[in-house]
Amino acid sequence: MNKEGLNTLQLEWSGTSEKESEVLCSLEPHKKLLDLTIKGYNGFEFSKWIGHPSFSDMTHVKLENCKNCRFLPPLGQLPFLKKLWIQGLANVKSVGAEFYGECSLPFPVLENWKEWLPCKTNEEIRVFPCLRQVSISRI
Repeated sequence: MNKEGLNTLQLEWSGTSEKESEVLCSLEPHKKLLDLTIKGYNGFEFSKWIGHPSFSDMTHVKLENCKNCRFLPPLGQLPFLKKLWIQGLANVKSVGAEFYGECSLPFPVLENWKEWLPCKTNEEIRVFPCLRQVSISRI
């Protein structure tokens, strides 16, 4: 918890455990974390620290094969998030307001995204103003 100097954190689970959610919640890293990868997590939801605006320096997030998760964390609250990779989250059936978080302009510098159907606010698209790459594919 709060280990200074830690820029990259990769968490990978290789089995199932009833304590996975408890472990993820207790692993809150230092607020200056830049790169986060979570693979194989089997909990139903991500910890509240993932996507929390206090992690404002985070630039890369990868969520992979977290098959039981039903909702995405509020990654739109990360103002410097440039790269986002989400794959193999089979139980995420919809992406709604929880993904954007409570900020007026979510994802202001995101540069790449694999699948995106933008929402409209007052008939104006107000997310991903720096998006450079979009490719539609099944996740």
